[in-house]
Amino acid sequence: MKRFYHILSLLLAFVLVLQIFPFSLAEEGSLPLWDEEWQMLLLANRERLKVGQAPLTTTDFLQEGAGIRAVELQELFSHDRPDGSACFSVLDEVGAPMCAAAGENIAFGFFDATDVTQGWVNSPGHYSNMIDPDFVHVGVGAVVETRNWAQLFFSGEACSYENVKLSFLSGNHFKVGTTIDEMMILAEMECKNCGTSYLPLMNEFCSDYQPDQAGHQDVTVRFFDFEFSFSVALEEEPTPPTSPFADVISSEWYFDAVCFAVHHGLMNGMGENRLIPNGNMTRAMLVTVLWRYVGSPDEGELTFTDVPSNEWYAEAVAWAAHNGIVGGVGNNKFDPNGNITREQIAAILYRYAGSNGIDTTKRADLSAFPDANRVSAYANDAIGWAVAEGLINGSDGKLQPLGNATRAQVAAILMRFIQNVIN
Repeated sequence: MKRFYHILSLLLAFVLVLQIFPFSLAEEGSLPLWDEEWQMLLLANRERLKVGQAPLTTTDFLQEGAGIRAVELQELFSHDRPDGSACFSVLDEVGAPMCAAAGENIAFGFFDATDVTQGWVNSPGHYSNMIDPDFVHVGVGAVVETRNWAQLFFSGEACSYENVKLSFLSGNHFKVGTTIDEMMILAEMECKNCGTSYLPLMNEFCSDYQPDQAGHQDVTVRFFDFEFSFSVALEEEPTPPTSPFADVISSEWYFDAVCFAVHHGLMNGMGENRLIPNGNMTRAMLVTVLWRYVGSPDEGELTFTDVPSNEWYAEAVAWAAHNGIVGGVGNNKFDPNGNITREQIAAILYRYAGSNGIDTTKRADLSAFPDANRVSAYANDAIGWAVAEGLINGSDGKLQPLGNATRAQVAAILMRFIQNVIN
C-alpha cells in the first residue's frame, strides 16, 4: 500500500544572541517528553551535531505548544491554526517569553520518530529549520495514532544556560551493551531567558564509556560549555533460570513461582525429578511448606489422632497447631492427606500472618464474585483478606473457595504471600 506523506515548514526569524556559562551538577529531575517525542528530539539533535551545530533543548512551554499544534493538525493540516490565526500564536497561548526566532515543521503520515525525522531531513526547507544555528530550543509534539507530528523551534533574547543537573529515568544500572542513547538520562538546566530546559543525553556527548565492559564506569559528558562526569554500572545479562523439574517448563505461567518456591526451600519434587505441578496439594504438604519457611522449629505436641508421630509431616503439624495456624477438621482429626482447598489455604495463611504480628485487617468486597456465598463461615474473613492482598484471584470470575488447589497454584500463592505480605 502506498503511504501518503505531507510535510510543511515555516520560519520566522529575528536576531539571536547566544551565550554559555558554567554549570553545577545534581541528580534530580522530571520527564517532559514521552518516548516518541524523546526520540524526535534526540534525532533532530543528531542531525545538528553532524553539521557542527549546538543541540536544541526543549522547555515545558514549548512542549505544551508543540503538543497543541500536533493535535490541531488532526483538524487542519496547515501552518494556520483551526481558528484562522498563525501557528506562532500558540507561543502567546503557552506564555512563551519574548521571541527572537521561531520556526515550525509539521508532518502527517509517518509511522514513528525515525520515519518523520528522515522525511524532514530529505526536505530542504524542513532540514534548514532543524539545523538552523539561530534556534536554541524546540518543542516536539506527536499524535502517533493519527500520525501527526510537529516541531516548534524557538529562540528567546540572549538565551544562555547554567546549573545543569541529571535525572536517571531508568536508574543507573544497565545491561552490558546499553548505549547512552538507550539509558534515558535527561539533562536539566536553566536558560536565563526561557527557564528550565531539557536535553536527552546522547552517545555523541559522552566519552570514556565502554558499553561492552561490565562493572562501574565514570562517563565524561560534554555539551555546550558544560563538562562533568557521572557513574553507571553495567551488568552481564542474567542467565535465564533453568527448570528445577523435568515437568516444569519455562513457558508455563507458574514457572517463576515454582523457581521461587524451590529457591526458598518451600517445595520439593515428587520423585524422578518431577513436581507434578497440576497435581493436588495436601493439607500436610502446605503446613510442611510453612514450617520449612520458618526454619523447621521443634515446638508443640501432636494432638490429632490421625497424625502418627513418625510421619514426615508430624513436626510441621505440631508446630502449626501450637501456633494456632491449623485447628483440624473436627473430631480431633487433621486430615493430613486431604486435598487443600482455596479457602483452607487462605485461612492457614491468614492465621500464620496474624500469629506473626502482620496486619490482617484489609478486606475485599466479595460481593463481586457470584459464588461468594459458598465461602465457609470460618474462612470468610480469611478469603476477604487474601483477595485484598492479591493472594487469591478469581478463577473465571469466581472464588471457587471449595475447589482444590494444585501444587502450581499453591506455589504462586506462596510467592505472592512472601513478597507482598511478609516482605
